[in-house]
Amino acid sequence: MLETQIQVRIDSIKSPNDEHLVGGIDFIWREGGIIALTGSSGAGKTLICKSIVGILPAQLKFIGSTVYRHDREEQDLARLPESKRTEWNAGQLAYLTQETDLALNPIRKIGKSFRDAMRLARSKVDRQAMQSWLRKVDLPADVLERFPHELSGGQIQRVLLAIVLASGTRWLIADEPTSNLDKVSQQKIVDLLSALNQELGLGILLVTHDTTLWKRLTNHVIEVSPGSEQVSSLQPVENFSEEKVMEISNVSFAYRKHWWGKKVPVLNQVNLAISEGDWVGLIGASGSGKSTLAKLMTQLVPLQDGQISYRNRPLQRLTMRYQSREIQMVFQNPYTSLNPRLTIRSQLQDAVPSVDWSTQPWKPLLKAFQLEDLDLDRIPATYSGGERQRLAIIRALLKHPKLLVCDEAISSLDPHNQWQTLRILQEISASGRMGLLFISHDITWIRQVCHKIYVMDQGHIIESGPTSRIIAQPAHPVTQALIAAAMPW
Repeated sequence: MLETQIQVRIDSIKSPNDEHLVGGIDFIWREGGIIALTGSSGAGKTLICKSIVGILPAQLKFIGSTVYRHDREEQDLARLPESKRTEWNAGQLAYLTQETDLALNPIRKIGKSFRDAMRLARSKVDRQAMQSWLRKVDLPADVLERFPHELSGGQIQRVLLAIVLASGTRWLIADEPTSNLDKVSQQKIVDLLSALNQELGLGILLVTHDTTLWKRLTNHVIEVSPGSEQVSSLQPVENFSEEKVMEISNVSFAYRKHWWGKKVPVLNQVNLAISEGDWVGLIGASGSGKSTLAKLMTQLVPLQDGQISYRNRPLQRLTMRYQSREIQMVFQNPYTSLNPRLTIRSQLQDAVPSVDWSTQPWKPLLKAFQLEDLDLDRIPATYSGGERQRLAIIRALLKHPKLLVCDEAISSLDPHNQWQTLRILQEISASGRMGLLFISHDITWIRQVCHKIYVMDQGHIIESGPTSRIIAQPAHPVTQALIAAAMPW
């Protein structure tokens, strides 16, 4: 009897204009095996994943094969018609995408999406079983009654993992499954993947740029690019004033599970301040309320209780044009801010409507981010996740904002591009007095670039102070756990 395996061979994946995007890939993925696929942003890791699953964009040309072998059966999955391929994937092969905002229907509750996925996979899972799978990924049972927008990016990732596991899949492709999670949650997901591999024989193809992550799971590593360059440490920008650019006072926020039901608190009496040109870090576990606070700061959700002031004026009294010029936000998923139907060039032009476009004011930023050779006349879906993220940052910077809210804005980038992005933001901040709220689970970066840290847990600011003190002498147990997980000295 032959072992069950999937042999992946990718000679080339080409763009519509016949440009070679990625190739030279040849490996065998054995049933129950764990493989790490690593490389820099833009190297083609996600394209490789999509080719294995059979969901490459139609305009791309795939040259290669994906051969499934079981007993004496041998089948090239890449040659199957779309309907047959979807049928084969169901309950066999699952793809956990890093683009969590696109994975769940925004107008259906999690429970309904869970049942829909089980129906497609031909699996019978009752409500009790769904709750059990949610608990396995450290989520409460009442998540089934929530809509996707009521969950953080990290919580949605865990919901997707629960759905995949409940379907009985034998092969899992996890594309940056922990990129938007805090270090404590990352460890839980890694431990869970390891346990599922050992208990269920789940085969895992793990896409990550986090070296410490894959080293805990496997020694079988496929490097798609030469690797990340060595980077030097960063230091906080010192050119900032004491003048407050934004003050948040006693802000609370809650949502309703149903229009007739009780409100569920998300934020409780939050106080936070950002000075002109200053960098402030906001850390906390996934689902602690960080993204909700960011949306309140940019009026993406309405203020319910408390006060938010921008330059001593109530935020809600600012005109949208003025706010757009002064305050910009970069989301953890660029699909949230980039229009999927418009080319990148048109979206960069929209960011500077009153400027002569023939001068191409975005060119210096593209060069700084090493994207000057990028074809801008393409839609966002044709770029890598890392390229999209950097383009979303460039689009925000074209406005020359005085306050930039970064919600896990670098989590999808490899370490070199993370360093490069922060260095560019520091230069812009120092020259233009741009304040920045840096929401991140990566305390190692926050330690290098932020003067002050706020720690959030279950909607409360539980601790705040100078970065050096919070890192060296954390007072709250939650802060101690976050720092211990991120920096295990």
